[in-house]
Amino acid sequence: MFDAPPGLGPRWPTFGIKLSAAPGRVSEVHDTVSMSWAMLNTMTGFYDQTHIGEAAAAARTIVIDTGTVRATDLDLDREAQDLLFRKGREAALEFLDGTPGSQAGTGRPTSART
Repeated sequence: MFDAPPGLGPRWPTFGIKLSAAPGRVSEVHDTVSMSWAMLNTMTGFYDQTHIGEAAAAARTIVIDTGTVRATDLDLDREAQDLLFRKGREAALEFLDGTPGSQAGTGRPTSART
């Protein structure tokens, strides 16, 4: 939304946050409702990847590993909430500090302390 057109520098720095479930989880389909959920999960994941897959966008994106929690899991217990909070904090600190990890090799400028 705030990205500059190709070839132009951005007017202000922007970054994104991507919640990413662990790969490999397959939805089981038993009926029309479970098939609809499986299709929704596939479509939302694919749509997100089309923009995030660009190198410039990936370099400005904080990727938070959500483990097995998916965006459509609406009734989270306290343990899952704490996991998401902890993982989000860790990913944000790594991104802002420029420490190696999920952002390594993306070409993102490192902080002034590095």
